[in-house]
Amino acid sequence: KESDLRKKLKTMEDLWKGQEQSDGSYTLENFPPLLDDLSFTDKIRQSCGNKILNQYSRIRLYNNSEVDISELYVDVYLLSQSRKDVFISKEKLLETFNFREDRIGLPPRVKRISGIDAANRNPNLLILGKPGAGKTTFLKRIAVDCVNGIFQPDLIPVFVELRKIKSPKWNLLDFLDQSIGLENWQHTQEYRNEVTKLRQQISITEAKLRLLDKTPQSKEIQSLKGQLRKLREAKFFQEDQLDALLKKVKDILRKGKLLILMDGLDEIPTEKMRTEIQRQFRQLAEDFPENRFMLTCRTQVVKLIPTRFTVVEIADFKSEQVLEFVNNWLASSGFSGEEIIERKQILNRAFKSNLAIKELSKTPVLLSLICVVLSDEGDIPADIVPLYKKGIQLLLKTWNEKKDIKGWEIGGETYRKLSISEKESLLAELAALKFENSRNSIIFEQESLATQIYNLLKLANKSDGLSVWKAIESHHGLLVERAD
Repeated sequence: KESDLRKKLKTMEDLWKGQEQSDGSYTLENFPPLLDDLSFTDKIRQSCGNKILNQYSRIRLYNNSEVDISELYVDVYLLSQSRKDVFISKEKLLETFNFREDRIGLPPRVKRISGIDAANRNPNLLILGKPGAGKTTFLKRIAVDCVNGIFQPDLIPVFVELRKIKSPKWNLLDFLDQSIGLENWQHTQEYRNEVTKLRQQISITEAKLRLLDKTPQSKEIQSLKGQLRKLREAKFFQEDQLDALLKKVKDILRKGKLLILMDGLDEIPTEKMRTEIQRQFRQLAEDFPENRFMLTCRTQVVKLIPTRFTVVEIADFKSEQVLEFVNNWLASSGFSGEEIIERKQILNRAFKSNLAIKELSKTPVLLSLICVVLSDEGDIPADIVPLYKKGIQLLLKTWNEKKDIKGWEIGGETYRKLSISEKESLLAELAALKFENSRNSIIFEQESLATQIYNLLKLANKSDGLSVWKAIESHHGLLVERAD
């Protein structure tokens, strides 16, 4: 109606550019679309992009200097497609363990390509890799490149740091709503709680009716049926309200506008939460396949991964990548050109004289350790032991601080109360037991490991030993679950 149009025009004249006719009226044909998709998504993209650039465009190194994320890059291996579910004996699994490459239970590698190429060619990626291999760096580079128009410039990147999830009620749709600034997430949890409560009440009422269905018609049955009808009506109402709140974020998902980057599936504090978040991720990817999805995880078995996902594995650094990483590290730390050349020559000599150091340099987190020693001391020690000792300090202390572990650590008070030296001693004891008593010095069995920790720390019960192991896994990337 013309009266309705005039009211809308008055309140939205900054959005509607209608053409006034000679008689002072406005015709519907003269109005461009209200809040067209392009302007709406552009505003969201700009808001999300600013957050991404502020948080992830620079990476802080272990010596507290910073390097631009564009200077870091990652290669990946495409893996041969294999069955999702494989059930084989422990002995058979260990036969396939590649000690040199530290690979167990993974499909064969097919081809090495740049991570950006893999992301461009495959809309959905599951990215596997050892702790410290560069999975998070890769995902951050993708997010920043998207904002800068280098990778899929039409998409809106949303970065999900799964390790920071603390609440078992966390919901992926709510997080997306919050991240893109729609603000409806503030109320959706209330409706979800109410729907859950109503479903429980409906189940109880239905169970009562089943117990009474063989008895003659009675006032009790009629009363229960009336209660059930009201409960269902209330549930439908709450679900409608929830759907209305989520309409905007679902509209954006239906149009395929989001690049959803989920980092650290294995770092979710509890197994129950991990399973639930995997379920939500799978459901979202199946309901809204027009979007792009990327998920990183350490190399243990991943459950409930959607179909149409390409599995890739983060590749170790090649020799030229090692030198470029070292160059960027030293340059960002304030070394002059001559000093950089000198230290790279020192590093090359160390590689030639000690293959163990060269092996360490293939993994980014361990190469960072080498760079710390190289920049602090101006040399690489011929004895590998001091380097390992500093590496343990890096993993037990500095890496935790960089990953903001304090806000989400798990494993109970037992592990929290251990000092750095006590944690070192525990790891040393476990290593000694393994080398002395096992045919295989790398693979632990969960039950045996938990028992050893229980004995070494003189804990109250064996379940505490399992909790300490999970803490070591999530905090430091040591003692990582590789197969279920």
